[in-house]
Amino acid sequence: MTKYVARLIKKTNKRVVIAMPTKILIEQERSDLIESEPYVIHSGSKGAFDSAISAFKSALLDAEKRIIITTHATLFSGINFAKNGDFELIIDEIFDVENFHSIPLSHNKSILTDNLLTPTFADGEYSRVIPNPDRKSDWSKMINHKGDAVAKIFAPLFADANSPVKEVVLKTADVIAFNKRDNKLKTFTATTFVLPEIVKLWPHVTIMGASVENSMMFHIWQLHGTAFEPHPYIKSPKTAHTAQDGDRVEIAYLFDDNWSIGAYENYKGGSEKLLAIIGTILDQHFGSKYLLSLNSSIDTPAYRRYFDHGETIETISHGLNIFREETNAAFLTALNYSDLQIANLDGIYGFDQAKVHMCRTVEVAYQFFGRTNIRVADSDRQCRFVVADKRTAEAVAGIFQSSNIVKIDHDIVLRAKKHKAAPKTVQERSAQKYEIDKIEKPLLRLFKRTPRLHFGHGQGRSDTKPVAMTESVKGFFRWLDGKRNFLPASKHQSPYLTPSVTRSDETRQNPNILAIDIDATTIAPQDALDAIGYTAGIYNTYSCDFSATGVYRYRIIIPMTHSVPGDFAKWVIRNIATKLAAIDTTIDVDKLSSKDIYYLPCRPVSGQKVDYFRHVDTSKPVLDPTTLTRRWAKAEYKALQAQPITAPVITALPAPSSLKPWQAAIRRQKHEEIIQTGLANFGSGAPGTGNKRFNAFAQYLAATSDIDVTELSTYLQATYQYFGSDMADRKRQATALLTDHHIQQIISKRGF
Repeated sequence: MTKYVARLIKKTNKRVVIAMPTKILIEQERSDLIESEPYVIHSGSKGAFDSAISAFKSALLDAEKRIIITTHATLFSGINFAKNGDFELIIDEIFDVENFHSIPLSHNKSILTDNLLTPTFADGEYSRVIPNPDRKSDWSKMINHKGDAVAKIFAPLFADANSPVKEVVLKTADVIAFNKRDNKLKTFTATTFVLPEIVKLWPHVTIMGASVENSMMFHIWQLHGTAFEPHPYIKSPKTAHTAQDGDRVEIAYLFDDNWSIGAYENYKGGSEKLLAIIGTILDQHFGSKYLLSLNSSIDTPAYRRYFDHGETIETISHGLNIFREETNAAFLTALNYSDLQIANLDGIYGFDQAKVHMCRTVEVAYQFFGRTNIRVADSDRQCRFVVADKRTAEAVAGIFQSSNIVKIDHDIVLRAKKHKAAPKTVQERSAQKYEIDKIEKPLLRLFKRTPRLHFGHGQGRSDTKPVAMTESVKGFFRWLDGKRNFLPASKHQSPYLTPSVTRSDETRQNPNILAIDIDATTIAPQDALDAIGYTAGIYNTYSCDFSATGVYRYRIIIPMTHSVPGDFAKWVIRNIATKLAAIDTTIDVDKLSSKDIYYLPCRPVSGQKVDYFRHVDTSKPVLDPTTLTRRWAKAEYKALQAQPITAPVITALPAPSSLKPWQAAIRRQKHEEIIQTGLANFGSGAPGTGNKRFNAFAQYLAATSDIDVTELSTYLQATYQYFGSDMADRKRQATALLTDHHIQQIISKRGF
């Protein structure tokens, strides 16, 4: 292709647009065509323009730009832009011609019914989705949503339905149920197909790989009347494999059962445990480096660490030649199609499950393995490939004309497909929703949207009166960054911040900053930042000495859009810490409380460059805690269902020796009555208030009875589990409250 384009530009007046799937391929093509002066457009190379699309629009009109190289996404966003000159369009790699929409119908039905029409096709089984012309102003706002959270859900569907080169299809039976407002229909499910007309305004179009008969593009576009012809000049370096290729290929597989996303998600020990075992098997099988392909959902540091010798690469985005010397490769990517999606493909275009598997999994696996030494025509090196299941092994072996198929020995047993429990009735779901709402709504009432971050700034550990400060998110990180050159004489002389603004229980504020103190971890700061899905910053501590200890020490700072109760902030932090623990199981997470102090960035005592760092990412969204309250409420609800509150079982304690048996019995009965009254008054409340309610309960017991410290310890240990879902925290609190000065004062001052 490169030679053809260079010759075309040199010998004719034609212009060329080359569209490629990724920036890596684009930069490689730029290098190959450098003498022809290509003009490159992608998100990292758009010149003075606001966006890649505006740069592309301008370039099409500029006759001086003979070769334009851009991404698939930019091309299709501007596929109908005006052009200046005689163009050839070359699309490198087949692009997806089908896309699925799945929109929950809860609270969304009227948006769909008001703004969409669904005329039925001639066969009656399927219907087409088109926008309602009478509501253009409404659905146009959906497409141009400008970040609106609700409109963003519908934007892809409405944009596809409004496109003249796309067809959105769904089952007529779903249309009928949908229009009847059938409560059994929970999801709006439709399929978009890209039609050949998408390239009708380009006089010369070449799509690399479009003639592969197993591809969905070939199958679907052929049914729409498209004739695929070989390019007269661009020839694939190798279009078919021979028996000689097959002799040097070994295809190994892991499972007789079909591999799928559900297969690893439903594994008894969890997907991470399964992939850890598979990683060990592959490392032993190959014994050295191998290329690895995983689903994007598990292609993360937490999973990649189990494949010591594996180098994960995207299946089509790393160029054709840079891996040509590799002979080992493992393809574990699972087909990401639901049964409903396959049923739609089958009903509309005749794609049964086997054909979808061939078009998607096998074709992608072949592209992946084709990056290795098997593409070198005159090589005689042995290639060892691994796939997940037998059906993929047989299909790939057929393409390579190999009869060398082996099963890798192991004792992994995949779980059978889960049997779903009978669906709940409408009444049951409504009752459950009501109970969860009762938990969530009181918590939300405690939230307060805060346009600026608030925190306290103290000058050292002994400073008990920090200065109250407010900053914007970016201003806060700039402020933090300005402190990093300070070198204290000791850690305790470092300035600090406290998310609670003050250090006094009476005046402290609910935090809108999450601060996490990591005492020891092998996770590099940038990797930790990548694992956090929100705007965040990571700074070294004074005592970070990675070069000597092999572990990092740092603080993670995460701003929020709202101030929240301290207990809820702890719960959010624990969820974030869980993501990090999946990467480093030995991570030592120290402080979580917003009432603690967190030392500001400074020079590390080691003086080593590796210990002197800061990493900030404000490109991600600021954490909105209101998006997590439902999850919290559901967890609280499940905890209550699993452990319903009943009368506590309290161990009988020896009565004071001065009391007669009947007096001791009356005393014990009064204690039990006080405990039950205390549980009724303080045992339930808004999530995030469990700590405060448990404190009040302990003070109530001490103030309204003659309970001594020994008895109080027993009673608190018997009742802590009734105050929120954080059992471990309440259990620690049950011990700590015995030495609480408020409770000791109450006991010493009471008059009985």
